[in-house]
Amino acid sequence: MNRYSLLIFTLFVQLSSLWAQSNTAQPVIHLRAAVDQLRLRSQANKNAAVVAVVAENEQLTYLGETGGALENITLRGVAHRARWYKVRPVNDPDKTGWVYGGAVTLSSVFLPDGVSPGTIREDFLQIYPIRSDEFDDNQPPAGLLRDTAGYMSNEHAIRLPFKDGSTRILADTISADAYGDGENDLVYTYQGRLEAIDQYVVEKTGYEWNVMQFWNRKNGQLCQSLDYPLGLPSLSPDARWVALAYADPYETLGGLQLFWADDTGLYPAFNIEQNDRTAQGYWKASSGEFYFRWAPIMSGNEAASVWYRMRVLIR
Repeated sequence: MNRYSLLIFTLFVQLSSLWAQSNTAQPVIHLRAAVDQLRLRSQANKNAAVVAVVAENEQLTYLGETGGALENITLRGVAHRARWYKVRPVNDPDKTGWVYGGAVTLSSVFLPDGVSPGTIREDFLQIYPIRSDEFDDNQPPAGLLRDTAGYMSNEHAIRLPFKDGSTRILADTISADAYGDGENDLVYTYQGRLEAIDQYVVEKTGYEWNVMQFWNRKNGQLCQSLDYPLGLPSLSPDARWVALAYADPYETLGGLQLFWADDTGLYPAFNIEQNDRTAQGYWKASSGEFYFRWAPIMSGNEAASVWYRMRVLIR
């Protein structure tokens, strides 16, 4: 190979490498504006020019850049210590700017095919692969008191007493249709109590769908529900987070949903989602981290499972 050919070959290899890097799939991370009239700045600086203003709860695509050192800023009377993040509003993709970390929360993570949760190493969310022997399949759902028998009125009804003196009866609907395929049936299953946040957990199942319901034990209000739950909810040791895996009935989309928790309800925090994969996991009391197995939905292929531990560092 002469010098000219070698130069061309080297240039081709370099360009191919750059093209591959630019086309490498990355997690799609969305943040959410946690304050109204959130200002996007031209630089990672509270004195930089404002390039856009977004409303509370508006979704922002995180562009993977973090700016500056941790900075103390008080927002709406609350002190924060965080960095700046480069974002693009989902509803205004032509705008790009920087937001202070104390003014946003994590909203969602979508993993394109072939991308693992372990690629996420951000200030606000860190996920690390672990060995399979560090994951304990036998861990029960943390914080869930399985006192099932006491709330069954009969074989087809659940009686939930609330602290305000009210009661709710959740009765199954069993149809007598000619086909007998259960398409119109509704079945309730009492799963237990999340004692630390004072909520009942009930699973409602229909034809090719199910929902996990969380009922406030003080006043009988439905706090939250999640479609297509897979397994049972798990409460963090500090009673601040509830995690619950999910997978659609067609085995195409699954993930892990996390909620903020207190004794008034559950509030959606964020979810990690990927085609054909879902999670099973538990909280580790000693560290407050969530350990989970990321596995193909319903495949039973143990060899395709990967184990992780997750730290959530933003609210």
